[in-house]
Amino acid sequence: MNTTEQAYESIVRAIENNQLAEALGQLLAFAQRFSPSKETAVRLQRSEFSTLEQETLMMGETAGLRERRSSLKLQLFRLAEAIRSEAGSATPPEPPRRSYDTAELLALFRQGQPAELLRRLIALTEGDGPFYNRSLLLEQRWIELRDDEIHHTASQESITLRRNQLNRDLLELIREM
Repeated sequence: MNTTEQAYESIVRAIENNQLAEALGQLLAFAQRFSPSKETAVRLQRSEFSTLEQETLMMGETAGLRERRSSLKLQLFRLAEAIRSEAGSATPPEPPRRSYDTAELLALFRQGQPAELLRRLIALTEGDGPFYNRSLLLEQRWIELRDDEIHHTASQESITLRRNQLNRDLLELIREM
């Protein structure tokens, strides 16, 4: 595995493990080395992370803050992919992505079964870095949403909005596959 891929994988692992400060530090170094045009975007995300941390200390963990953290994780993942893509001109091309039969996934989506859909997405995309990572992040958002709904720790409006955003992102992932 080349240096670019190692850096990318390290960042993704940090994001998946909720080590966002570590991920941001690595992402900034990654951007400085391979994509100076993305450095400002990383700095903005770092600022957003600092704000989230301060708000969490003041207000405690709320549904809104958890959703913003999930959104930040997705943005960090997308930035890492974009930087890796820009660095790709200096590295060997990635192997072609697998082809997926998404009919079953779309059926689960239409039936309103996000838990089963996510389980199948993760199983199906294992070993396909970008799709697998996005599936894991979407699963985390689903778990947080479900917990807030069960424990009544978020307003119904917030839950509805988050569910709609999750559904949109699930459908986008399936269509990209």
